[in-house]
Amino acid sequence: MVPKLLALFGLKFNPFSPDLPTEALLSSARIENFCWRIENAHLREGGFALVTGDPGTGKSATLRLLATRLARLRDVTVGSITRPQSRLADFYREMGEIFGVPLHPHNRWGGFKALRNCWQTYIESTLSRPVLLVDEAQEATTAVLSELRLLSSVDFDSRVILSVVLAGDRRLTDRFRSVPITDVWLAQLQVTSPQFPKFAFDINIQAGEDVNFIEPDRATFLLAGLLGDFRPSTQLRATTSYNLVRRDRESDGNRFSTQQVARAKLEYQLSRSVFFRIVGQYVVDEQAALIDPTTGFPLLKRNSGGVYVRTTARGVNELQMNWLFSYRPTPGTVLFFGYGSDLVEPEAFKFEGLERVRDGFFIKLSYLFRV
Repeated sequence: MVPKLLALFGLKFNPFSPDLPTEALLSSARIENFCWRIENAHLREGGFALVTGDPGTGKSATLRLLATRLARLRDVTVGSITRPQSRLADFYREMGEIFGVPLHPHNRWGGFKALRNCWQTYIESTLSRPVLLVDEAQEATTAVLSELRLLSSVDFDSRVILSVVLAGDRRLTDRFRSVPITDVWLAQLQVTSPQFPKFAFDINIQAGEDVNFIEPDRATFLLAGLLGDFRPSTQLRATTSYNLVRRDRESDGNRFSTQQVARAKLEYQLSRSVFFRIVGQYVVDEQAALIDPTTGFPLLKRNSGGVYVRTTARGVNELQMNWLFSYRPTPGTVLFFGYGSDLVEPEAFKFEGLERVRDGFFIKLSYLFRV
């Protein structure tokens, strides 16, 4: 933007330039609060802080403002990682250059020990932690993030000797929530019959181990699917199916969830114009209360009132019945009459104490006018 345009709008700097000086950046109340917490708490306590958001929301600008404010403080060492995607050897080279410690990448233990000794000496003389800023932290490898965590803690995790501020998009927070997807396995058995004139069937069974993203934890699972199609006559057809999904926690072996769907459909063509269909479906959906897989403590969930409460186990045993009558006297003219009901019961497949919760009727008449 030419100076004449800047003067026309009363601007000192080009607001669209990526290299705006720090004094021209807007520091909102949230950014001020974040920087204050870093200066007055994080520097003394150490640990990890996180700046996250969608691309273009100002994460890097926030780090620039924070770095400028920290640089004004006395006896505060601030460093920044310029290549977060580096492997461990290059990571140690850059850490040695940032904190002025001669490191040899081939001697990983020596570099680990030298950095920690440097930081502990610094803390004893200044009573504040050195600060490491990492922009685009979602590009960092898991090995580098793990090394940072181990470097920054001493005395069996009772004391933290480094303050780390990470900035990254949602991929970074997703990585923190996830568990490594390794050592998973799957076994599958499938049997499919030929299409016989009177019947056909399909059986599909899977068992294995994968990630339960709800808690999250590893879980062993069993999937079973059975399908049968029977045609005893040209007028009668019956289709049945059963699907089971069961998951057990790997941490304690207890049942986490069970879903079962049993379905039967019967169709009967009484005549060319009259058709009946009955569909019955039984759904079982059970899930245990959520717990932390590491500590075993219950997980909390924010309710509509903004209060965090424990999650509770849930279970639904629902029977759905649907009936349909179709009458088609002539092509283009058809009458549909249907009825559906939903019933629930406390125990699965007991068919005792069924309670009706929903009913529905519908009538549809279609007529084709010829002109």
